Order: sequence, then C-alpha cells, then structure tokens
Amino acid sequence: MSYLGRSAKLSRKTQEKTSFLATAGQTVATGLSYVATFVEVHVNGILLTDTSDYTATNGNSITFTVALSLNDEVTVIALKTFVLADHYSKTESDAAHYTKAASDARFEPIDSAYTKAEADANLAALVDSSPAALNTLNELAAALGDDAAFSTTVTNSIATKAPIASPTFTGNATASGLIINSGASNQALLLDGSTGYNTAINFKNNNVHKWTVQALGDGSNAFRFYNYTTNTESLRIDSSGNVGIANSSPLAKLDIQGDTTSFTNMAKIYLTDVNSNANSRNWSIGNGGSAYGNLTFAVSAAADGNAGDGTAVNKLTIDSAGNTSVLTGNLVIGTSGKGIDFSATGGPNSGSTGTSELLDDYEEGTWTPTDVSGAGLTLTTHGAHYTKVGNLVHISLYVNYPSTSNSTASAIGGLPFTAKGGNSYSYISGRSATNGVAMTAQVNSSNSHMEPHDIVTDSRIPNNSIGTGGTHILLSGTYNAA
Repeated sequence: MSYLGRSAKLSRKTQEKTSFLATAGQTVATGLSYVATFVEVHVNGILLTDTSDYTATNGNSITFTVALSLNDEVTVIALKTFVLADHYSKTESDAAHYTKAASDARFEPIDSAYTKAEADANLAALVDSSPAALNTLNELAAALGDDAAFSTTVTNSIATKAPIASPTFTGNATASGLIINSGASNQALLLDGSTGYNTAINFKNNNVHKWTVQALGDGSNAFRFYNYTTNTESLRIDSSGNVGIANSSPLAKLDIQGDTTSFTNMAKIYLTDVNSNANSRNWSIGNGGSAYGNLTFAVSAAADGNAGDGTAVNKLTIDSAGNTSVLTGNLVIGTSGKGIDFSATGGPNSGSTGTSELLDDYEEGTWTPTDVSGAGLTLTTHGAHYTKVGNLVHISLYVNYPSTSNSTASAIGGLPFTAKGGNSYSYISGRSATNGVAMTAQVNSSNSHMEPHDIVTDSRIPNNSIGTGGTHILLSGTYNAA
C-alpha cells in the first residue's frame, strides 16, 4: 500500500530511476536492474509497498499484485550502495538539536515520528475503499465543484425544492411522463383555484393552446371543455348534472345545440356502424334537416357513408304538429295483433259499444273459389281478389260454372278468411250471365264459403241453374272475418 513518511531503505540513497507507461492489464515489468529489498516502485506518484503491492526478488523484473491500467505512470527507483561522508550519529544529533524539556509541547522526540507501517495503516484507513476516481483530495475537490462552501450551497439548493409530502408550487410545474398514483386515497390530484378564477388544465401542441378543461370560478359550479382553435365551448356540465353539447345552458340531462338551417349543422346524434358488410349503414337522429321543427331520422347512402350531411337519405320525420312521415320504405307492424290505435277518438254516438279501436291488419291478394256443394264441380276462375282492412274483407270473383244436370243447391268455398262468429252474416251481390238473374251470396257465421240466392225469391240457386251452358257469374262484396 502507498504511504507517506521515510523510506525504510535510506541506507542506500544512490538512485537509478526507470519510468514507463503501463499497458492495459499489465502485471509484469522486465528489463530492470536492482538489488532485492532496495527498490522503490511508484504508480501515478504513489509509493507502493513491497510484497503486498508488488514482488521484486530476481533483480531484473517486478510483478504487480493488481494489474495496471492503461497509461498508468510507473517509476522504478533502484537504490544503490553509497558511503556516508562526515555526519551526525543519532546521539550527536539529539544532543545538538533536542535540548528542550520533553514536557515542552512544541517539541517531540525524533523517535516519535511515524514509521512506514504506521503511515501505511493510517493512509489505508483514510482512503478505505474509495473508488479510484475519488481517492485523492484533488479528485474529491473536483467532485464538489471546487466549492469551499459546498455544504451551504447544497442546503440553499434543497431549500428551493418542494417536499415529497404535500408539495406547494409557486410557479409553473413542468413534467413529462407524469404518473399520479392515489394509493389508498381516493384523491390522486387536487386542483384548488381562487374565487373569481377558473381552475383549469390546459392542453398545448407545440406550445399552442388547443383545449382547456375548466371548473368555472363564476359561482355557477359548472365544468366545461373549451376549444381554443374555434374559440367555442364544446361541452358543459352544470351544477344540476345537465350536460350541454355546444350549449352553455343545458336544460336536460343531455342538451345538444345546433342550427336547423341545414342537416349538417343541426343538433343530432350520430350512430356509426364499423362493420364491413355492404348492407351496413350509418344513422343519425336530428332536430331539423328536412324542415324547421322536424325530428329527422336519416341513413347514409353507403356502408361507410355520412349520415350527417347532404348525402344522407331522410327516412322518417315527425313535424312539430306531430305528423309522422315515412319518406321511403314501409311502416311494418312486426307483431301479430298490433297496429294503429284509434282509442283516443271514441264512438260518435252515446250508444256506441266499441270494444277495440285498434287497426291491426291490412292485406290484399287473390283467392281460389271452389265448389263445396258436394257435386264435385270444377269452376273456371277468371279472377278472384280480396282486400282485408282490420277484420273487414272485401272480395270479388269472376268464374264459370260447368254445364251440369246436378240440382243440388250451389255453394262456393275457398273464402280467404273464415267469417266472424256470433250470428255475423254478410251478403255478396252479383249476377249470373246465364239469364241475367240478379243474385246475392250469403256468408254464414263462422263459415269459409258462401251460398248463392235468387234475389227475388230468396231461395238457394241450384247448380244446374246458376251457370247453365258454362256461362259466368260475377260477385263482389264485403264480410267480417273472425
């Protein structure tokens, strides 16, 4: 170990010095000339200790205990024998120079000086295990910025910092990648403003204001999002919990403000379908668009189209008077027994006993008249149609009866709906082209056929008279369906 103090090798003070720069990891120096035990080795100005820091026994090489670093300055001093000229012995020197009493604190006996071993021990304790970059006083001073008042400087610097617990900032606090963890508390971040001022969080992009979120300090207890780009308030939550979109005075839990001048600017809700199916559409519900005061339902023209501009197709509107218009498509009643309820109108006469004012059915189509008299006749149908509104069925038929000698009372079946029960009877009017005879066909309660009658005699018309010679009959009329 390096040390301060006298060399133990003072008996040889003629010196032969060899210096060189070490290579990285070098442990052996060769090409030297020295007498064993009379050699001093210095590395970077520090005197090394024989046997513990290096080994020098063969007179021409030295082996270092710890490998040297690149460009370490190594100096090897070989001490040569010399003969002293006239000199003082220790006794003579003591007698000549140490004449004060030993009790005089200004003097110390020469033999009280540190030995090399003592100096090595004290230096080792001082340096301890300091890293190589901090094991000299100069290196320590440089690390402290050569500041003689380093302690005061550090104390003053710490005094300007906010504490970790409940810090208070007097200026702008800038943070990147800030993470706030509330831990066991329900309060992660608290912003406390002053009366008359908005408590806000501002958002910038390239130091340009874009958005701000504010708790208003005007006494309204409102919270708002403000767009600096358009200088408009985009959203507000008032003290009642009402939310206004583009509306600073919301009147309901959700209040959207717009301009009914155009479909683009009117207040609307947009429903977007991200599915890639070609039949997917986007919808919007808006106040206006088709006319002032209308509630408009519109759909995009294509799967990824815009349902909120002029390309959208209006499908249904409800005007301010309550009139509902289906602009394209049909009004579909998807549940049997449901329809349009007219119950608000009531019966016009005091004796009305209506039990239902629900229009729950509409249908139109064709039907097939058949002979159900039992004669097994085949009717030739030229046309047979029906229209059903609610339970009212209007039918028409144009058929030919075959020539037959069968005199059984005629009966025509295949009505599109069974007649209503409870003594409900209906009559279908027409004539036979055979002889121009006017006839009526009676639809009996709970039946799906009708019975032709002679309108003059009110008797059933037999099969051999209703269409003699294959002539046709014509009938049309209305009956009540079950």
